[in-house]
Amino acid sequence: FEHNDGSWVGGKYWPGSGTLTFTCYAPYDADAVTYDKTANTLTIDCDNSTDATDWLYGTTQPTGDKETAAVSVALNHALAQVEFNFTGTETLVSLGTVTLNDTKATGTCVVTYNASVSVAWSAQDGDKDLTYNTEYADLTSQPKNLAAQLVVPVATQNATLNFTYKLDGNVLTYSVPAATLGAWEHGKKYTYNVSIGATEIKFSQPTVNDFTPNTPVTSVPL
Repeated sequence: FEHNDGSWVGGKYWPGSGTLTFTCYAPYDADAVTYDKTANTLTIDCDNSTDATDWLYGTTQPTGDKETAAVSVALNHALAQVEFNFTGTETLVSLGTVTLNDTKATGTCVVTYNASVSVAWSAQDGDKDLTYNTEYADLTSQPKNLAAQLVVPVATQNATLNFTYKLDGNVLTYSVPAATLGAWEHGKKYTYNVSIGATEIKFSQPTVNDFTPNTPVTSVPL
C-alpha cells in the first residue's frame, strides 16, 4: 500500500479474515525509500545537499485486522537536528556570520525490523555547509537563537562551527573543532550554547618603591 500526501492511493480495505502488517515511513518518495520484505528492512537514501527532508520511519510494524478501528502508527526521525544559541558577556559584542562547515550531504539509513528495531546509518558522503548571516546582531541586549537544522547523523564528526563577531568594534573569528561538537545520533536534537566575550585586563593603583640607599662608599683619601 502506498500513502501519498495524506491520502491513500486508491481505496484499501481489510481482507475478509487474517491480519495485515504495515511498514511505515514519511514522506512518501518511491525513489528514496525501498523495502526489502525478505530481509525486513526499510532503506532511506537521504540527499541532504539542498533543503533537508525530515525523513520518518515506523518505530514498529503495526498489525491489524478488519476489527481494528484505526491502525496506530508511531514514527521517529531518521535525521538528527542541531541548533545554536549565542549570548554576549561583555558590552559591544555582536554576532556576524555563523557557518557549520562540512556536514554530510548524503547518507543511507537502514531500519531493520526484527525482535527489536535497529537503525544504522552508512555511506555518509559529500559536504554541506549551513550558513547563517546575522548581520552583526547585538548580543549585549538579547541572545541570538539560530533556527534548528536537520543534519545527517555521524559517529565520527568532521563538521566545525565557525563564526565572526565584533568586540568593541574589532572583527574577530573563532572556530569550534569537530571534537567539541561530538557525534550526532538519529532522532536526537543537539543544542549548542555559545557565549562570546572577553575579560578586560585591569590594573590596581600601582605602588612605587622608594629608592634604596646604596652601600656607603669607603672614603678615599686625596
